[in-house]
Amino acid sequence: MEIATVKAPRWFVRRDIDGLFGLFLDNLIQILLIVNLCQGVLGFPPSLVYGRILPGIALSLIVGNFYSASRLRAIHKCRDYTVRSLHYSFCCM
Repeated sequence: MEIATVKAPRWFVRRDIDGLFGLFLDNLIQILLIVNLCQGVLGFPPSLVYGRILPGIALSLIVGNFYSASRLRAIHKCRDYTVRSLHYSFCCM
């Protein structure tokens, strides 16, 4: 009887570049949409959009990505390679 061994995943593969590029474009388009809708449709002043909303989005992306990375590190320490994670992204929909 053979015992199946689970290989540890590699830290970086070629498909990661595609994923990072897609994540970057998704976030960029959503942020541009939010800025245009807040100013054009809702009539928010630029001081609110650029002084409060955009810094809040940046902070949420930074904190959310660090939190996601810490959870993935904890999963990796448990050696549970069957668990997968989605990226953290800003979503306004």
